[in-house]
Amino acid sequence: MLGDDSRQSDEEHGNMNGEVGFSIIPTTQFGKFSLIGKLGGDGVTEVFLGFVQGPDDTRKIVVVKKLHKRFEMDPSFADSFLEEALIAERLDHPNIAKFYEIGASDESTYFSSQYVEGQDLDQIQRICNASQKKIPEPVLARIAIDVLSALEYAHGITDPEISITGV
Repeated sequence: MLGDDSRQSDEEHGNMNGEVGFSIIPTTQFGKFSLIGKLGGDGVTEVFLGFVQGPDDTRKIVVVKKLHKRFEMDPSFADSFLEEALIAERLDHPNIAKFYEIGASDESTYFSSQYVEGQDLDQIQRICNASQKKIPEPVLARIAIDVLSALEYAHGITDPEISITGV
């Protein structure tokens, strides 16, 4: 679901140790969310790392995916974004980030989901390349099994209101 921006520099994407997997941005308020980093985007949407302040001063870390304002008035983009959110809302699998909510602020339509801490495959590959090593086969096998498990689940959904296509 998250867009990929493979043009990010090593500094933007994180250091070679994989400590940061996003571009740090000045904290920006977006509705109830405080956005602290940009995870990616695809030209139509932007994906941010943020948090929501709880009533007891706790913070919940979330991912916020926003539709660019310039596409909100185009029904095909807005409908596609809404469909993605409605599909995400119905998915419940250990290898798929949990959906939280869809909403709109003065700025744009968004949906939020669980932030899964860890390194993505690109970060792992960069670390291995830097040390002139390959990703160990058991790690690749575990990643493949987990991805295939999520895909099998998603494609097995029989809800007539949603269609998982193009995955």
